[in-house]
Amino acid sequence: MSMKLKILGMAALATMAIGAFAAMNAGATVSGHFITGSEHTFVTGFHAKNSEHELHFISESGTSKIGCDVATYSGTNKASTKTATELTITPGWDQCYTTPKEGEPEPKWGVDENECKLVFKSRALPEANDATVTVTCPAGKSIKITHPSCEITVAPQTVGGSAGNGVTYTNKNDGTAFVTMDVKVSLASTYHNGICVFLGTSHTSTMEGSVTIKGYSDSAHTTRTAVSAT
Repeated sequence: MSMKLKILGMAALATMAIGAFAAMNAGATVSGHFITGSEHTFVTGFHAKNSEHELHFISESGTSKIGCDVATYSGTNKASTKTATELTITPGWDQCYTTPKEGEPEPKWGVDENECKLVFKSRALPEANDATVTVTCPAGKSIKITHPSCEITVAPQTVGGSAGNGVTYTNKNDGTAFVTMDVKVSLASTYHNGICVFLGTSHTSTMEGSVTIKGYSDSAHTTRTAVSAT
């Protein structure tokens, strides 16, 4: 794999930090809701690894995809009713990689979430635009991706919010209602140190794919409860 491709791949990895979950445009009026089967709902998110629905990241057309062997998303809805306008998700990524060329080793990167969380809100109605994605972090912190040659950070930001750039929801049912989020967003990442800066410090990447959200009424995640989006 060329050095340029490796660097671009690392930029693409940064997009994972805020694409996995949706939030509505901060300037729009919230009119949709997430509806849960219990007032205190524990949420788990996952994607289908090694399938066309796997959430992946691309820095520019034609470059290698970025993914993670371990990707977890968890949160709770503590609304006093069974409807909510937002959910807060804690992401967890590990063993992340760039898809290698044939015969080359699989490059690995580390991700430090730095206590950052992903807040997603219901999609605004009418559904002219896709939902937006927001990442929040403690003061002075960002999500950090590390590599022996450089460091990439994703600062708090909101992206998406227009037709074809954001997240859409599809309600499904396997005996209990759940939601699939189809994601395609453009977002900013910053390069620091080492060879990364040779391609500049500010970049825009794309994240696309799907994430499935299921709800549980207990913290052990043994009893399913419905989750749907309006």
